[in-house]
Amino acid sequence: MCKLTKSLYGFKQALRAWYKNILGYFANIGFSKCFFDSDLYVLNQGKDVVLILLCVDDLLITENNDEIIQECISKLKVMFEMIDLGLLHYYLGIQVYQYKNCTYLSQSKYILDILHKFEMEECRQATIPLSPRIIIFLSSNSQLEDATTYK
Repeated sequence: MCKLTKSLYGFKQALRAWYKNILGYFANIGFSKCFFDSDLYVLNQGKDVVLILLCVDDLLITENNDEIIQECISKLKVMFEMIDLGLLHYYLGIQVYQYKNCTYLSQSKYILDILHKFEMEECRQATIPLSPRIIIFLSSNSQLEDATTYK
């Protein structure tokens, strides 16, 4: 009979052990769990903020200071075997295009993959009630003329 001293990848306990390990490490280097999202971790250092979003074994890291993010990534690389893939291009079915003054999010690849999976690439398109080229601003206070159209 053998007793395992660590969790093996693929076993039920492996995910629990991974979360326990990485959460403890986040706490050790100063991150705290976000109140609103249990998978978002925040590090505040004065005016500098680092955010890490954890989705199973993928980390999405963003910040407002390049030096601090490189320090956090180097700390994570010391503890965990990881690869830095650079700027975000694709995450959870969302394509991300980053420009100087804006970020563009698209799910076109995800939609095409679903159409391909169900052999519907040649299906007829249907119209949608909202123009796909609309630009949405946070400060917009205008109300919809007929909200039932969009429900």
